[in-house]
Amino acid sequence: MLYRGHSLTMMFWTVLAVYVSPSALAGTPSELAWSTYFGSPNHTETWDTAVDQDGNVIVTGATMDGLPVTAGAYDTTHNGEVDCYVAKFDGTDGSLLWCTYIGGTGRDEGNSILPLDNGDIVIAGNTRGGFTVPEGPYDTYNGGYYDVFIVCLSGDGTTLKGGMFLGGASTDELWERTRMAADADGNIYLTGQTFSNDFPATTGADDENLSGSSDAFVAKVSGDFQTIVYATYLGGSNIEVGKGLVIDDEGNAYVCGMTQSIDFPATPGAYDNEYAGEWDAFVAKLNNDGSDVVWATFLGGVLRDYAWDIAREENGKLVIAGKTHNADFPVTPGAYDETFNGPYDTGDIYVARLSANGSKLLAATFVGGKKGEIALGLARDADGNIWLSGETESHNFPLKGNAFQTDPKNKTPNCYIAAVNKNLSRLVFGSYLGGKGIDMEGHIAVGSDGNPVVSGNTYSTKFPVTEGAYQMDLPGFRSSFITKVQLPSKK
Repeated sequence: MLYRGHSLTMMFWTVLAVYVSPSALAGTPSELAWSTYFGSPNHTETWDTAVDQDGNVIVTGATMDGLPVTAGAYDTTHNGEVDCYVAKFDGTDGSLLWCTYIGGTGRDEGNSILPLDNGDIVIAGNTRGGFTVPEGPYDTYNGGYYDVFIVCLSGDGTTLKGGMFLGGASTDELWERTRMAADADGNIYLTGQTFSNDFPATTGADDENLSGSSDAFVAKVSGDFQTIVYATYLGGSNIEVGKGLVIDDEGNAYVCGMTQSIDFPATPGAYDNEYAGEWDAFVAKLNNDGSDVVWATFLGGVLRDYAWDIAREENGKLVIAGKTHNADFPVTPGAYDETFNGPYDTGDIYVARLSANGSKLLAATFVGGKKGEIALGLARDADGNIWLSGETESHNFPLKGNAFQTDPKNKTPNCYIAAVNKNLSRLVFGSYLGGKGIDMEGHIAVGSDGNPVVSGNTYSTKFPVTEGAYQMDLPGFRSSFITKVQLPSKK
């Protein structure tokens, strides 16, 4: 791979997910509203996708030179070997509205994107320095292999309105498609991984000191990037990674990730406060000023378990999706699939629901075929169905509903789409999607029209692009794709 990306069990990841109501789960197959390649003659990768309030599709990632940036964009000059980029597409027809580089002479990659209600766009990622952000108290690169950067770009892509670096003297980073959140006051919340013992943890934070070789971090920064409202370490004496984050109306943060620490700060009364082995998934709730872990729980079996994404239901219950290598993962009676499907080396998808106070595992299921899968993202639709996206090596991945594609097309890893109902008792959709090559590292967003948008990266010369797409042909050896799905019930 050109970029350093993090792989826990497979080299490549691909994602697709869709919003579907029950009435759309049978009958006429779903269609591609539009689908396009996007990239430079060199390597381009997309690592996160969002849909703004106007239905436009925004992507970010990393690219070498030659990306089709647009006149008048914030930065039309490629600055280093690898730059972050941001691009916005019309949600109706997939035309490119604008594209800009963000970065400097170092290595820069966009890992997370968040459209704000006022139209601005927050981008976060990793940098090795060499580019400037607007002047402020956190405008200096701190060193290490990576620092985290957070910037705000105007909705028309012309102006960098604010930004900051976040980190210490060692490595601080976001993994690909790490979620951010914003509250009603404009504060930005994010989680990631730090190896720095001088990460800027705030006085009074739950944990002001690095506990292991790396810890997860959770931070809340002001929308003008002038203040770190709070920043805290989260972890035990070994390794942690913060991966997913959501907030509630009170500003409490719910974080998921992975840990190798037997002394990770799981709390009494939590669903599981005992480390099981190798990697365990974790879920934790922090109060709104970051001064206390309200509750924290492990989730997993004796081998490897990873929590990749998290969502919060309106009633406060939490949904977590990821990957497990455990036949003893705690699936619940009546779940859609109570049997571990994949071999131990490649694993299986899991989906779990936790009570709002973290004390009960309400439901958990496996999803997958015989050769291994991973879930990198999830999305909830208006009916409470939980859509999963990721990559499968199985030729017997569970197919159901109005599938796009019943043939995996190739012997290499493939995209899949799957959905389970709210209670995790039933599979409501399952499909492959892809070309004859490798399709990987995909991302999902669902717009207000109820149709999903998917982006990812591909080597396939015959990825299913639509007639009149912005880029009809694979522009480089490895490029991105952006696909919008039209569901029959949403026409």
